[in-house]
Amino acid sequence: MMTFSTPVAHGSEVVPRQWIGPAGAALLTLGMHAGLFALLLCSWSPALEMPVATQVMQTQLISLPPPAPTESAVPVEPPVEPAVEPPPREPQVDTHAQQQRLEQAELAFKRAEEERKAEQLKQQREQLERQRE
Repeated sequence: MMTFSTPVAHGSEVVPRQWIGPAGAALLTLGMHAGLFALLLCSWSPALEMPVATQVMQTQLISLPPPAPTESAVPVEPPVEPAVEPPPREPQVDTHAQQQRLEQAELAFKRAEEERKAEQLKQQREQLERQRE
């Protein structure tokens, strides 16, 4: 098996550099920021456009005298009051028709009672016949 290696002098090892201290790290950070600021400042050029002049309209308030009253040739008539209508009459009740309705209702009630009684008698007879058998 072959290995690739670079010739190194005996006794020297590759050791990563260590910061000189906290001051070195701070200086490096400030240097990088200053460099970036300089690059941005040199290459940045804003478009200098003149502001567009806004058109302005000037107005002035003028007060006019009140209009002169005009006399109308036609006299104004007072409003006409509506005629008062008499209250509506109460409808007349036809007592004869009402009496007939009452009589018919009474007759219908009597017929219904008679039918009920006849039905009861019929049921009672049927019960008696069943009991005899």
